[in-house]
Amino acid sequence: MKLTEYIVSTAEPAEKLKKIFDSGGLYLGIYPSGSKVWRQKYRYGGKEKTLTHGRYPATSMEQARERCTEAKRLLANDLDPSVLKKSMKKLKRDMSDRNITDPQDNRLIKLYIVAIKEALRKEAVSAAVNKKKKSGCLPGENYPGQIEKNKKRDKQIYKERLSDGTTFRELGMKHNLSGARVAAIFYKQDRAERHRKANLEYMKKPLKERLEDQRVQREESEKVYRDVQNVFGKDLVP
Repeated sequence: MKLTEYIVSTAEPAEKLKKIFDSGGLYLGIYPSGSKVWRQKYRYGGKEKTLTHGRYPATSMEQARERCTEAKRLLANDLDPSVLKKSMKKLKRDMSDRNITDPQDNRLIKLYIVAIKEALRKEAVSAAVNKKKKSGCLPGENYPGQIEKNKKRDKQIYKERLSDGTTFRELGMKHNLSGARVAAIFYKQDRAERHRKANLEYMKKPLKERLEDQRVQREESEKVYRDVQNVFGKDLVP
């Protein structure tokens, strides 16, 4: 059953945190002190997370529902709303540091993208730290030469596959890996090889043509910034 304004305004605190749920994972958390906070439960990456939407009554029930709907829209596009919320906080700090007041400023889009990348990087680091409990080691840490050994192994798998057409399953048995893992290694090496060859061909072009290509790439990047601004424009306004 959805909450009503009467239920929300008259809800009394208890000895422990009390939760009264609305819909879509949205609930009102009532603390023993009497403060009321809107929160939303959701799952992302196989984990249950919580997103805070503001305190009541400063944040009304209608506003909390709107923010809940927006969070679900982001989840539908495979975006973690908590990460985007953190990135927006960093964005506002960067805007203040650089004296940016116009939301339509092109620098704002770049700052927004940088903020998202930084938030995602921190999330990845956090996930790596959690893995340390199982492996006892962060990726590439405490294993001298392990990364180089893996690189040599990956190149060897790629050469063996090309030379005699050995199946992924047979290569996996030989290198103590699953067939799916061997396939992923092979296609990654194949992409890297094709990229290397493409770079060699590109460097053979005259300087004038390469400069023209770079100009076209810059124009495409600027178009991407404009597209991002069109999508997230309302969210970027401080």
